[in-house]
Amino acid sequence: MDGQAVNAAADLTARRFSSFSEATRAVLEMLEEQLPAGAVFVAHFDDAEDRWRVLDARGDSSFDLAPGTSMELSESLCIRMASGISPMLSGDVQADPSYGALGIVHDLDIGSYAGVPLLIGEGGPIGSLCAIAHDLDAYTQGDLQLLQVVANMLAYQLERDRAQRELEILAIQLREQATTDALTGVLNRRSFGEALDREWALGARDRIPSYVVMLDLDGFKEVNDRLGHAAGDRVLLEFADTLREVTRGTDVVGRVGGDEFAVILVRALADGAAERFVERLREALEAQGADVGASAGHALLVDAESPAAALAAADELMYADKRARQAGR
Repeated sequence: MDGQAVNAAADLTARRFSSFSEATRAVLEMLEEQLPAGAVFVAHFDDAEDRWRVLDARGDSSFDLAPGTSMELSESLCIRMASGISPMLSGDVQADPSYGALGIVHDLDIGSYAGVPLLIGEGGPIGSLCAIAHDLDAYTQGDLQLLQVVANMLAYQLERDRAQRELEILAIQLREQATTDALTGVLNRRSFGEALDREWALGARDRIPSYVVMLDLDGFKEVNDRLGHAAGDRVLLEFADTLREVTRGTDVVGRVGGDEFAVILVRALADGAAERFVERLREALEAQGADVGASAGHALLVDAESPAAALAAADELMYADKRARQAGR
């Protein structure tokens, strides 16, 4: 590398980029200035589909290397690199036995090629950083060295992006674990209570009706006693799934006790909305041949002095419903 290229590479490696795509753009812009006339590009090796795909490119548009361009990996200039043979430098690609038989070489009239792999961890190459030109002997060992330096920087940025994504996924998982019931996936008691507080406050402000519905599974103890706790867990999971099916996307579902669930029917404007919800739930359980039924009670949030009062009123009505259903057997 000459002094100018060294300084350009040093400036890049000193910068902090917010993403791999931003780093890629900066690298390709620098290489377009430092390398002979031609095209520079970053490609990805898609092992699952055995495809070679351009992620980004700069330079001579006659090479038709728009982002998203793809071909079979075995037909690409990077096939040897994908197989672990790298880096590559060829001053007469069409006469080179490694590349001369490839259709892309003749279709695009490629004279020179220089390429280095993108390596992450101890695995094989996941992509490449390359330069191509129509002229013969366009690139030198110094140019190849420049490509290698900035390819290492790109690989580092890609590693950072991957680590950041993993951290974000972990954070989401931890939040879900903190807010949802481990067995059923609906909200746990604490998170349901927080949602109830919010909806009660909104109802008190806007006077738009929302309901809290308390639900207790009829026959759940008998299932546990007769078939065991594994069967009981299956019943709870199936009941939660049924609740998700009969509620709207705006409604809130939670498990607030062993076999007790609660639902907030958010902004339920229709008359008798809570009664019709319970009816839909029972019809769904019957249609599924479920091992349990459901006792239910509901309260209108705007009529309650507090979220706790609404929940207590719905709970009292639920137990009254359970007694009535048991008496009617």
